[in-house]
Amino acid sequence: MAEQNDYITATRKNFVSNDNEGRMVEKCIIEIQGTFLEKIRNDTFYGNDGENAYEHINKFPKIVEPIKLNGLTQDRFRLSIFPVSLTGAAYEWFTKECICLITTWDDMLE
Repeated sequence: MAEQNDYITATRKNFVSNDNEGRMVEKCIIEIQGTFLEKIRNDTFYGNDGENAYEHINKFPKIVEPIKLNGLTQDRFRLSIFPVSLTGAAYEWFTKECICLITTWDDMLE
């Protein structure tokens, strides 16, 4: 199933996989493409001196706010896409130190 507009194309794909206990479970991934990814990449946060992490986090929702995907909450979507807006040291730090601790967008804001 594909949802499409000028800003985003989202394709939902179901597949079967094993869980941590070896049981077969059905999972779903959403493959996302679109011009909004360019906006995210144009506002990439590197973690360099002089960059403001709080400013980056507060600007990010404005880019993804117009996007609504059936079956995916806005909170989940933001958290899934946010790492795309990071690169270099900021990406490394976030994926190693924070990604498992942040479960809601409010967690991110704290």
